[in-house]
Amino acid sequence: MHRHKRGTLTRNIGVSALGLVAVLGIAACSSDGTDNAPVASLSNPSPSSVAASASVPAGVEKDSVLDLNSTKDMTGVVTTVPINKSPYIDHLPDICQFIPDSVVQQLGATRKKKGFTGTRLITQGCVIQPPLGELTFSINAAIYVNNIRELLTRPENRIFRSNVEIASSLRGTAFQDTGVDLNDGRGYENCRVAWGTFYGAAVISFDINPGYKANTCERAISAAQEIAPFMPKSPSQMRSTP
Repeated sequence: MHRHKRGTLTRNIGVSALGLVAVLGIAACSSDGTDNAPVASLSNPSPSSVAASASVPAGVEKDSVLDLNSTKDMTGVVTTVPINKSPYIDHLPDICQFIPDSVVQQLGATRKKKGFTGTRLITQGCVIQPPLGELTFSINAAIYVNNIRELLTRPENRIFRSNVEIASSLRGTAFQDTGVDLNDGRGYENCRVAWGTFYGAAVISFDINPGYKANTCERAISAAQEIAPFMPKSPSQMRSTP
């Protein structure tokens, strides 16, 4: 059984998503295993087709990071909009729908499951796991409305490596939260790779269970390189899903 459970995360700017970075990267399971879903079928709705028009305040510049209806490819765009002014609260999609089954399998896993349900979400993720019964590792692909500076500058963070190559034009930072990511004496350990995006930040984390040996930061970097090309590229893809 894993040490954290999936839950509902609501907007709380006083606490912010920063204090919950450590939680989202952990896989969820119930006592009887019923909370573990198989890999989602490729018949899932295509993220690019989930583009119903969203309400945008008057005065928002077309195709800016604040334009929720923009279809512009914003790969490489890094927002500086703070969490309390982000238009993407309430507009976080199911990231599992973006990650193909082939990528899940490439990562040595067979299952993926949406991280959070509820409203006023400030973070969303997709938990990726090996076959049911193999309590070895989990990977989480998460998106945050925090901008990258807000995400990385917490005093608890220990930067493992900067300027990590995620893709030819994309660089990230590998880090650990010293409060929860380091080996806790029982064998749990986690590492994350984060990079700035038009909506805030993307974070890929790799978590190991007791008895499983792996370099968590190297595995997180490898997972980020596989997943990053499939993450949301335009504001119009940022639509919450049930």
